[in-house]
Amino acid sequence: MKKNLIKIRHVGIVSKDLEKSLNFWINQMDFKIFKEMNEEGDHIDSITNKKNSKVKTVKLIGPGNFMIEILDFENNDSPIINSKAYSYGITHIAIELEDINKKYRELKSAGIKFNSPPNTTPDNYAKMTYFEAPDGVFIELVELLK
Repeated sequence: MKKNLIKIRHVGIVSKDLEKSLNFWINQMDFKIFKEMNEEGDHIDSITNKKNSKVKTVKLIGPGNFMIEILDFENNDSPIINSKAYSYGITHIAIELEDINKKYRELKSAGIKFNSPPNTTPDNYAKMTYFEAPDGVFIELVELLK
């Protein structure tokens, strides 16, 4: 039987401040803009289940061709989810680095607040830390040690 799943294509993040989100992902995390679109009409209304949707989408490509899609809905009346790193559902995006301490220092000097400094997992397999990126998305930075 042939498998149908090819890969996870992207992670979508609804932004409350598009400029701030793009600044973070491009200038702090080394992603590049791949594609920008303004979408509205029946197609976007049907997939979002929201009438009269107007959304700007910006697809960003990062290392390893990982794609993040930032969505900026016009007149978004949806509540902001106050999630925690331990909330139910999708809670974070993990990004593997060659030098976690270097990225930690860069982000910290740019004003990013971390949950803790990078620390080594009990099995000595990786060094990791968490922080909250714009729009309430938690990022896990990981450096594999083995």
